[in-house]
Amino acid sequence: MLAPRRLLRASALRAPSPAAAAAASSSSLRGPPPAALLRLLERWRARNPPPHPPRAPGPRAPPPPPPGDAALQALFRAPPFLHRPPARFARSMAAWFPREAEGLSPATVALIAKYLARHRLRQPPLLDALAAFLLPRARHLDTKMIQKLVFPFSRTNYRPSNHAELFSQLESVLVQKAAASPLATVNILMTLVQLRHFPLAVLRKVFSPAFLDSVTISPCGLIVRRYLSLLDVAVALEVPEYDGPRLNPRYRVCMFDGALTADEANHQYSCKGLAAEALRQLVGEEGYRQDVVVPPGYCADFLLQVSPAGSILPQTSWAAAPLDGPGLQTLALDTPPSGSLSRQQGLGSPSAGRLPLPEGGSPHPLAPQGCSLREEPRPGTPAPASPAAAGSTADATPCSHPPVSPEPQQDLPEERQLLPAAPVATPGAVPGGTEKAGEIHRIVLSVNDKWHYCQSSVVLVGSRAMCNRHLLLLGYHLVQLPYMDLERVSGVEGAKQYLCQKLRRWLQVPA
Repeated sequence: MLAPRRLLRASALRAPSPAAAAAASSSSLRGPPPAALLRLLERWRARNPPPHPPRAPGPRAPPPPPPGDAALQALFRAPPFLHRPPARFARSMAAWFPREAEGLSPATVALIAKYLARHRLRQPPLLDALAAFLLPRARHLDTKMIQKLVFPFSRTNYRPSNHAELFSQLESVLVQKAAASPLATVNILMTLVQLRHFPLAVLRKVFSPAFLDSVTISPCGLIVRRYLSLLDVAVALEVPEYDGPRLNPRYRVCMFDGALTADEANHQYSCKGLAAEALRQLVGEEGYRQDVVVPPGYCADFLLQVSPAGSILPQTSWAAAPLDGPGLQTLALDTPPSGSLSRQQGLGSPSAGRLPLPEGGSPHPLAPQGCSLREEPRPGTPAPASPAAAGSTADATPCSHPPVSPEPQQDLPEERQLLPAAPVATPGAVPGGTEKAGEIHRIVLSVNDKWHYCQSSVVLVGSRAMCNRHLLLLGYHLVQLPYMDLERVSGVEGAKQYLCQKLRRWLQVPA
């Protein structure tokens, strides 16, 4: 037999659990259990949780539903989000936006369109979904909302897959609602023209006296007149068969008075400074002009004139730029004889057309060594310094850059950056394929920086592409200088050799 003390210990080991004790106590006692016993019960349950049943294997949980209108609007309006790199988000958005666009409001889709245009995202699934969203709703939306939805197409220079139906729908809407908002109407029309679609009925509407009279009393009248001046040039160059009304000369203003705002704001990231210094050492300060406004109002990065013999012409002997295209005779009335417009002088300015043409100055042939410029020695004058000495002096000149301003944030472009282009005939060429004898070549060097292209693409944005197209149609030789090439050259000397290769067709450059 066990000792009494051992019996007591064994009975204590076999004592019931607190839960059982609480149940027994509550059954034997009448009334609620004591508070101390309840606390003991809760403590025991906390230390001994019930075991979880094993989960049966099954399909994965469905993905969370797409964000609603309110969440998307808050996201696209957040300033930190707008400045984040868009590549990863664009891939994610391309997966869900085409499926969920029909359930979103026009205001939310307009914010997505603004994001695509701001970052120059040329994503065909997103842009096609945007066009599909707009097509059945265009008749019920006002022109201010439509201009926000169509701007990504011109910005990214992209024709959506349903462009035939969409452009026809937009044309009928503009004919009905042109007078409601003149600026929105011209913005939509500018998008269509940059994509090489010319709605003749809308052009007749915006060039009509009634529409032009309403523009003069509009708060944004100057901006509308600037766009209409550009549209008038586009019609004269690209639609020679158009026989409707044209822009009245008294409404015409200079389209651009210098470098674009985005180019000036991003100047520290531009390759234009490198190209300018290389060009200065190559042809001299009098052999080119920078950021010059050429008739009928386009801003060229660099402009040169070359004689038929391949010599750089100094500015004092430059020939006027003729406007021989069909319908351009009225534009030539305000064109200065020097062939270019300064930043202060433009079409419609008081001093336009009255710039004196200085006489004198001899052509500057390109030197055969080092591609450096030298003047031909005149009789009775000492010979200039050797090319090597001149080159060493020029190389020591630092390349200066203007002050940089922060990048502008644009909601909808108040000042559209102009801008590829259908294949056109080479300017200055005759049907036989040979250039005209005795022709002075007007050459425009266009520095295409990173923001002039669509994101991760070699496609120029729509406004710059249209500008290049019109310069070709005006008779200029266009030499493109992509930033990818300029970033690979080694300093100023490498840029000089690169420019020599680009200009070899017109200049006396040794092989």
